[in-house]
Amino acid sequence: MASSLKSADCSECGNPGSAYKCPTCAAKYCSVACWQKHKDTCIANDLGSASNANQRSLVLKRQYVAAFPTEDTISVSRLMEIKDDPRVQELIKSPKLRALIAELDETPCPRMTFAKIMKDPEFRAFSNAILQSVALHEDYDLFH
Repeated sequence: MASSLKSADCSECGNPGSAYKCPTCAAKYCSVACWQKHKDTCIANDLGSASNANQRSLVLKRQYVAAFPTEDTISVSRLMEIKDDPRVQELIKSPKLRALIAELDETPCPRMTFAKIMKDPEFRAFSNAILQSVALHEDYDLFH
């Protein structure tokens, strides 16, 4: 699809106002027909067939586009480093943590949900691991 699509446009047909998103790659789609079309080309298919970590990283980089980039937006290369961080990989194995992240991703009120789940020790450990990974590679003060 063309790179001029807005973040709410359907990734398959380009129609505005897509109400659905793929649970695997977060691509937006507007209908069952577009979902069926998307399933055949979803990043999950590429990831499953990618033969090594470098190929998988390239597939993920192709799919990543910041919807609302700011000065705090993390670069794709930094996201790949965070993804490969052993602490993050170990923590993300927790079903409880994965459920909390899914809850945050699906909520209509992310600020309230984030405030709630930040009280969970597993989520705090995960957040700290990500912040520490970013801080190791950038001149970033965790407590500024």
